[in-house]
Amino acid sequence: MAESKGFYTTGSIGMIMLKTSSAMLIGTIAISLYNVVDTYFVGKLGTGPLAAMGFTLPVVMLCGCIFRGIFAGIMTISGQALGAQDKQRAQETIRSGFYLAVLLSFVLAVAGKCYSHLLFLKLGAAGDTLEKVCGYMDIWFLGCVTGMVGLLGGDILIVIGDTKMASAAILTGTMTNIVLDYCLIFGNCGFPEMGIQGAALATIISQALGAILPWVLINKKYELMRWKPLPMATTLQYWKKEISFGVPVMLGSIILPVGQTVVTRIAAHFGDVAVAAMGAVNRLETLAFMIPMSVGFGLTAMVAQNFGAKAYDRLKQIYKVANLFAGLYLLVIAVVITFIADTLAHQFSNDPAVCDLMRHGLYIISWGFGLLEIHRYSGFFLTGCGKPLGGALLNILRIVVLTIPLAFLALWLDQVLWLFWGRLISDVLAGSVGLIASGAMIWRLAKNKQ
Repeated sequence: MAESKGFYTTGSIGMIMLKTSSAMLIGTIAISLYNVVDTYFVGKLGTGPLAAMGFTLPVVMLCGCIFRGIFAGIMTISGQALGAQDKQRAQETIRSGFYLAVLLSFVLAVAGKCYSHLLFLKLGAAGDTLEKVCGYMDIWFLGCVTGMVGLLGGDILIVIGDTKMASAAILTGTMTNIVLDYCLIFGNCGFPEMGIQGAALATIISQALGAILPWVLINKKYELMRWKPLPMATTLQYWKKEISFGVPVMLGSIILPVGQTVVTRIAAHFGDVAVAAMGAVNRLETLAFMIPMSVGFGLTAMVAQNFGAKAYDRLKQIYKVANLFAGLYLLVIAVVITFIADTLAHQFSNDPAVCDLMRHGLYIISWGFGLLEIHRYSGFFLTGCGKPLGGALLNILRIVVLTIPLAFLALWLDQVLWLFWGRLISDVLAGSVGLIASGAMIWRLAKNKQ
């Protein structure tokens, strides 16, 4: 049996973060490619299918938020158990979590099949577009268990510390999806031509293949999964913990796309130029966060294991190293953007007005990138230490209390640039609050142990 206890509780913190982030960087890129490739191939079918794909995005994101919330509970509880070297509790958490994911997927599949037509009709889809989006989502809903189980398996590997295999599983799914998209959407290589439904089927098959490796390793190599169900009373006990832990994380995650939707609607008041510029800036900024996101993938697991091991002084070091890295790295990115913002803008649009607004937007918001990532890391620290509600409240503070009201201020002032200034202010204030809150929690834990 491979070692599966407390991978993150010993050794150099900096080296562990470097190894984890290096392994997960490939997975981060692969995740980004998943949706980009689907959009690229479906775009070749014309405007109708591409519009149908657009209607699926908020629903898929909402489902992802629900499952990510539950998975955060499973990850944290199992990570704390591994840190405490309680293998039985880790096994029971993972086993009950697997069956909870399957059950939720089944409920989602039934609800989606029954109500998808009504749902997308309410979202504004009509005619041929409505038929296409329902055809896509009928397949996606019925096969969503493969994606959810695969995501959970990758998360468990990250908790264990096997980020290389977690990344390899994501890459396997992405590469398979690219090949199957080419074959099933257009009817190439002897496959039937299925159009947008082929994209859905390709996603399901590729996610199923990507799910195999994590669960084989969790079962065979790390011996943390047994397929025999737990007693019902024990299962329900673990489900209660996982759901009560995951619900705040889920709500905190849902706030983010809701906030983005509101801000986009406000931007629409200023016309297509503002919407186009904001959308392009949002896509561009994901490139700046790719490496810090790779560090963040393992941060909750690292915090959870050290919290479970009661290694609070080590938690203080993790806090310092992670936040120092995020602040310095993204400060350098902000300086670089200052010099290349104009060039970047012209890569996304030929419209001088869009390019000008993009350039000014990048100049403004890039100086808040460091504290925005620290805000995210603060949520990981709070969640990993068993305070998921604190992480959710940080997201509510940033989006509901700061970002949305400041965006409405842009309407009141009739100044489109205030959309970006408001974003900067909210990132700086929320990041500062998160830094203080998570730091105070960790120092209090260390003090109380003495």
